[in-house]
Amino acid sequence: RSMPDLLVFDNKDKKAFLVECKYRNAEQLHNVRLNKSSLDKYKKYWSGCIIVVIVPLDNLLYAQWVKKLNIDNRVTGDNVYFSMEKDFEPFTSIFTKIDQKIIDKYKTFIRTISNKKD
Repeated sequence: RSMPDLLVFDNKDKKAFLVECKYRNAEQLHNVRLNKSSLDKYKKYWSGCIIVVIVPLDNLLYAQWVKKLNIDNRVTGDNVYFSMEKDFEPFTSIFTKIDQKIIDKYKTFIRTISNKKD
């Protein structure tokens, strides 16, 4: 039950990446909640995985390698709180080869379903 959502393949470089996607309707970028027990499983079994967090604020799409996530001193119960601006990277910093037009299309979709404006 801890398997990543996607297998992304870079056809040019012949590399594969496992990606876990999470949508969070957070009110602030510096207080985005992820589940500790899920993160623990990812750190144990899928440390090379990338977590993509979709937050309908600012850049909307954030990403980070699981092995780089520091959950120490961030735990409240079974929740871990992150700052998207400090603990994660903009999506395009990790997924550098995705065309900006495609990213913009999905950002429009995310804003539409979350009723958020620029």
